[in-house]
Amino acid sequence: MRPLLALVVAVLLSAVAMPPAAQGADVVRRDAKHLTARERADFVNAILALKRMPSPYRGFGAQSYYDLFVTWHRDVFRCPNYTAHMSPSFLPWHRYYLRTFERALSAAAGKPIALPYWDWTDPASTRAVFRDDLMGPDGDPARGGAVTRGAFRKGSWRFSVVDPKVVDPVGLRYLTRNFGTLIVDSLPPRADVLAALRVGSYDVAPFDDEPSELLSFRNNLEGWREEVGEECSNGWVEPIHIQDHRTPHEMHNRVHLWTAGATPLPGQRDAVAGTMANNTSPNDPVFWLHHANIDRVWQSWIRRHGPRYASGRGLRAGQRLNDSLSPFVRFDPSATPASQLRIGGLGYRYDRLVAGGGDAVTSTARVSVEEALAPSSLRFSCALPRT
Repeated sequence: MRPLLALVVAVLLSAVAMPPAAQGADVVRRDAKHLTARERADFVNAILALKRMPSPYRGFGAQSYYDLFVTWHRDVFRCPNYTAHMSPSFLPWHRYYLRTFERALSAAAGKPIALPYWDWTDPASTRAVFRDDLMGPDGDPARGGAVTRGAFRKGSWRFSVVDPKVVDPVGLRYLTRNFGTLIVDSLPPRADVLAALRVGSYDVAPFDDEPSELLSFRNNLEGWREEVGEECSNGWVEPIHIQDHRTPHEMHNRVHLWTAGATPLPGQRDAVAGTMANNTSPNDPVFWLHHANIDRVWQSWIRRHGPRYASGRGLRAGQRLNDSLSPFVRFDPSATPASQLRIGGLGYRYDRLVAGGGDAVTSTARVSVEEALAPSSLRFSCALPRT
């Protein structure tokens, strides 16, 4: 290996291998709408640098460091893995995952990089996220939903890791979006977040996609509704649906589906879902901003209810408080749900958490595509007469 390349790999390997608590001063995660032009550029450039750098762990099958994270997220859907989704460990798994990614970005950039968060209840935050100089805009339906502007446009941002054909038969290698056209047509309102924060139990049996959103904060936030457990289909974990189409996925799931959308493609009978609907959803870098907000909501719940976790019979391997989080245990034996319940020692914090129910704005109206993306100067607070 050439000396310079060897040095780069050594630096990156150390960034992955060090537990999150061992990394310097806290970084502050801020709402994307408050980023300066310089901060937006630094964040995008760090992602692009990570995509160019070699993975420090070739054993996972990824070539680039960025693709390592895509591979991890895809492979936690392999049977019989029940740790990262439809599980009490959904939130601690993603917390560890995001902090590891954040530290990798900092190593790639040569300076501290904090993940911005996307407050999808706030149209101003949504507009900021999808600026051309941050995550790029909605896709172009005339071009198969391809994103055609910004750093992650088709022709500049290519996927090296995709889902297997049994999961995604099309396997596009470029970023696609078609906002609000796949099952859901709007983003979650603030009232839904406040309702989730009022749920007193972290999670309840059967600790999968079944628990009522009124009893399980975790499933309220993850967003499964009217499901009856999981099954192994062609080697991959999937929910078992008995879902009424009028009560679609909510919260975390809703944002994935809204961002992805679906677009007709030549030769395909059905419209093809966008990138954020796949197991390889981190191929769309907006994944990180979305999940930073999910983590922020969880931290807001912890502030109200304390660092509580699931307990009782019925928890599977990988879901219990002191179980190892796969695949991170391969380089950090301390990676457990218990290690993620207090962010004070994890090296990051938020500029602000979700305030309580006394806030002035508690509308239950969902945030439409038009409202989310309309320029501020075109949004009105009163009804205008028709002409």
